[in-house]
Amino acid sequence: MASVQEVELSLVDRISKIEESLKELKRAARQELKSRRRRRGTKVGADGVKVAKGETPEQLKAWHEEVRKVWDEMRKADAKTPYKRAVAEASSRRKGAAPVAEKKLVAKKVVKAEAPAAAPVAEAPKKARVVKAAKA
Repeated sequence: MASVQEVELSLVDRISKIEESLKELKRAARQELKSRRRRRGTKVGADGVKVAKGETPEQLKAWHEEVRKVWDEMRKADAKTPYKRAVAEASSRRKGAAPVAEKKLVAKKVVKAEAPAAAPVAEAPKKARVVKAAKA
């Protein structure tokens, strides 16, 4: 008959093998989920060929170049112009709308022209708190 130590070792070995196989199964399940997520983004056309989602690399490169040009133009007027504003400006130009930056500059000039001297504004009186008596 097998000794107690041999039985314990065989049980420990079996448990460790089961734990390893469980880890492998979990890893495989995660990989499967990841591959499903990736597959969901790509569509298949009628002819069975995958249709790319979004813009091609050439289109993206052209877009970034356009944004860079717009940003350079905007920085000539104001050196602190954020890139985010240049993206919005390029997007509005692409749509054919009036440039966003020009609208904002015109609005700022109008505000400055209307208020030549800022008069001191009286603060509104603060409302007093109403404290309710606690009911006993």
